[in-house]
Amino acid sequence: DHAFIADRIRRRQLGETLPPMFKLTGARRDGTTFTMEVQASYFLLDDEPHVVAVHRDITDRQRAAAQLAESASRLELALRTSQLGVWRRHLVTYEAQWDARMFAIYGRSPQAFDPITWPTCIHPDDLARVKRDVENLDLGRGPLETSFRVVKPDGAIAHVRSHGTIETSADGKVLRAVGTTLDVTAATAA
Repeated sequence: DHAFIADRIRRRQLGETLPPMFKLTGARRDGTTFTMEVQASYFLLDDEPHVVAVHRDITDRQRAAAQLAESASRLELALRTSQLGVWRRHLVTYEAQWDARMFAIYGRSPQAFDPITWPTCIHPDDLARVKRDVENLDLGRGPLETSFRVVKPDGAIAHVRSHGTIETSADGKVLRAVGTTLDVTAATAA
């Protein structure tokens, strides 16, 4: 890494603009290595190059990032194999987000359908009950656990089961509703 630093100093002296932050491998006294993040400033003082640098051991950050990536991978595997669709609805902005499985369950295209209009897809006989269930969720009266029918664009009926909960801020303010939906049409027909 000394050669790397010397090369950066040389390139900086030649006027090249370099990113101020980079990563290096460091060695501990016990011989183990670790990745460090270095933020460096290069300057001339009396025509001599100088470097001021701050080094941070980012081992814990990298470990946390790897654990988060592993957790996300396991979650995606669980969602994919269970065929669960995932939805999120912001209670302040009313913006709704669906994953690809939600669009498939509803028989809609992400390009041609705004998830905020999802109630238009609910079977008319189920609509009032589902709206009541969702309102109870939004008001914090408990989690959402409901089943209803979805009318797809071709007129086909899908039976779905939806579960949801509320996410809050650190101070307890309600932010959004999140949940999952599962197409249970095959199980209902059996």
